Amino acid sequence: MNLFKKKNKNIETEKVVLHGGSTSIEEVEPPTAESQVTKQENLPAVKKNRWGCCAGLVFFILIIGAAVAVYRFAQKPAEGVINASLPDAEVATTVSDVPATFTGTYVSFMCGNKYVLKSDDLSRDSSDVILERAYLTESSNFSKKINLTIRSLPSQNLTDDPDYSLRQNTPARYKKENFSLGSVSGVSFVPADNGSFEKTFFILHKDVVATLVMTAPGSLDETLSREADGIAKSLTWLK
Repeated sequence: MNLFKKKNKNIETEKVVLHGGSTSIEEVEPPTAESQVTKQENLPAVKKNRWGCCAGLVFFILIIGAAVAVYRFAQKPAEGVINASLPDAEVATTVSDVPATFTGTYVSFMCGNKYVLKSDDLSRDSSDVILERAYLTESSNFSKKINLTIRSLPSQNLTDDPDYSLRQNTPARYKKENFSLGSVSGVSFVPADNGSFEKTFFILHKDVVATLVMTAPGSLDETLSREADGIAKSLTWLK
């Protein structure tokens, strides 16, 4: 059993050792000045290491916190309003939620943004009768189509247009109707048998006629008919 007691302020101590029934006192050599200096020199390094460990731990915690915050933000639903430029209410409801505009050489018209332009032939044929052609399909349904033909018609008489005459002369196959949609007017045809959807508009302008045809799978219904009417109503002459 070892007992210690202070001898003086210079940290000199005596060690009391018990050996059975006898007791002896041994002096313990006080620490030297060199050992004290060594300890003092080592203290900054120890403190530096401790501060380094603490700084590393704090940095690691900050990184983890930032990663968690980014993850939570990514999982949060998007907030805000998406604005789209829409035409007048009637055309917006008959064409598409977000209309897009086809712009050719002679005419432009609005159609749903789901339509893509497949071909656009602006060249004239040898007889200078066909002035422009365009062919669009719906991106998710290639069977839904819009065909545009701009034909020169010097007589300004629709009966001289071959596509018009074909429908005009076969009433058993096509139903004829005069239409007026806003500032656009002309003659439209739909199949008489109602076997598939097809609506054709003939729109005369000076000595030029625009033939606008919309076709789609399925029979003639009000939804497709309103969409076709909206496209025809939006037609604007550029020449």
